[in-house]
Amino acid sequence: MVLSREHLIMVLRSSRTSKQQRRVEERVQSGKCLGTTRDGAECDMKATRRGLCDKCYQQMISAKCRHDQDDQAAYESRLISAGALLANREVSKLKDKSVFRRLA
Repeated sequence: MVLSREHLIMVLRSSRTSKQQRRVEERVQSGKCLGTTRDGAECDMKATRRGLCDKCYQQMISAKCRHDQDDQAAYESRLISAGALLANREVSKLKDKSVFRRLA
């Protein structure tokens, strides 16, 4: 899948508050999903892709596919900013203890 330049810019611009970042790091270190259930409770399933369990990942893909390509990028960027999704390869950066590899 080829990503558009605008998509890459949007993803790079997405940032989280320090509180959201702490929650993301804690959930990643414990292997828990970043998603939530319909009633707003945190999903306690094991994360498999981009910080989400299989069920939450499929729901995210389904919601994302309802938009055109530019809106998909904006949607994904909003999820990353909210701490509900990890950027591509962000899991390995969060789990890696080496400061040199995390910042590369």
